Amino acid sequence: MNLLQASNESLVFQLSKSEKNYLFGILQLYPLISPAYLSMSKNAPWLDRTLLEGLMRRERQNNREKIDSFLIDNDQMEGDSDHFQLQISRTQADWLLRVLNDLRLGSWIMMGKPFPASSGGTEFNEQTSSYLAAMQICGFFQMALLKGLAPAL
Repeated sequence: MNLLQASNESLVFQLSKSEKNYLFGILQLYPLISPAYLSMSKNAPWLDRTLLEGLMRRERQNNREKIDSFLIDNDQMEGDSDHFQLQISRTQADWLLRVLNDLRLGSWIMMGKPFPASSGGTEFNEQTSSYLAAMQICGFFQMALLKGLAPAL
């Protein structure tokens, strides 16, 4: 995913056919984890967990609807059979960055929150390997988006 153009209003990226398929495929995984999992500490008596979980559930539902719309709107990206151009607003890029971060975090959690190998690491099998791949794919797209969102130096 190469940045072709960045303006104050929008970003234009070029994606290969496989990159487009990876992006659309990874977005289909959203959300990976439930709002209950992400609730703050159970040791915080002042926290209204029900309210927080409800807000997070609504945010995830809203994001899911936006993802569905994004996939439909961008299914017919401009381009030939091998390369596509994706034009998104800076606001959309920021939103997509947050969604990809949620997916990356969710993948890490689904892998069992592995730490460096010195702590024993995680046993990789068919299921955890797919989450590792998802983390890497999300990171790839996040870096491209950050490059587009970063101010010119």
